[in-house]
Parts: sequence; C-alpha cells; structure tokens
Amino acid sequence: MREKIDEIILITECEDGSPHIAPFGIRERDGLILIAPFKPSTSLTNMLAGRPVTLNTTDDVRVFAGALTGRRSWPVSKQDDAIVLSSALSYQRLKLVQVEDDEVRPNLYFEVLKQSNLKPFR
Repeated sequence: MREKIDEIILITECEDGSPHIAPFGIRERDGLILIAPFKPSTSLTNMLAGRPVTLNTTDDVRVFAGALTGRRSWPVSKQDDAIVLSSALSYQRLKLVQVEDDEVRPNLYFEVLKQSNLKPFR
C-alpha cells in the first residue's frame, strides 16, 4: 500500500535565527512525521543541527508557487516557540527523534511536540 503524502510548508530556523521556508511532501509512519530532504539543503542542515522545526499547513497557494519562482520570504510570527506562517491554517512544532542516513535523501523522523489549529480551510 502506498503512503499518503501531504504537501506542507516547513519552516526551519537558521543559525542566525532567521526562518528558512520551503515546501515539502511529508508522510506519517508509526506515529512519527517522516521528512526526506535532499542533500545538501539548508532545511536539512537546520534540522540536523537541532534547530526549531515547524510544519505549516496553508491554503495560500502563493507560498507554494513562491518556491518555484524564488520567493522565500513570507510573513511569519512566533507562537509557542514555533515560527509560523501568517497564512497558516495549522502548525505542528516538531522534534527530531531518528535519522536514517542516505547518500541522497536521508529519512528524518519527528515527534509532534505541539499542534495548533488556527483557522478553517477557505
């Protein structure tokens, strides 16, 4: 059986504290969130360094389109130690708990520390 892939916006915190915003397809496996970023990537570096990771769901297609056109700066706010898109419908603050290394795409497993629904889907 094929695993469902949810398309989300992932925000990781860079070393200087700024947000790095990128789209990702995520899966759920054994109660954990599975993210498989390509090597090398800023998101991967930030996640492996143990910096804050926030999974955002949004119905603002401009954020996804921005990834294709080079726009990566979007309004965000801090909520419960998480960096959250201003357009987020919900978010999950994550903690890295397991890494399965791979030459191209390591599997990173996260537990959800906090989940919050902010507004309904439009």
